[in-house]
Amino acid sequence: MSGGATSDDSKPLYAKVRALLMERIRSGVWRPGQLIPNEFEIAAEFGVSQGTARKALDALAAEGLVVRRQG
Repeated sequence: MSGGATSDDSKPLYAKVRALLMERIRSGVWRPGQLIPNEFEIAAEFGVSQGTARKALDALAAEGLVVRRQG
């Protein structure tokens, strides 16, 4: 990323993705009980690896903001 340095520049990539996903929850784009995109779809949308998407989703799950289910 180019441009001036901001405090966001020091955040790990998964934390940046987590913040973007959190905004979707906060703004009501994703409603309670709604299925959200899987980690492959999130990775593709944000141009990150599947591992980065998984880590962002795991962070949200650890905070109780999403529930992860296999399949």
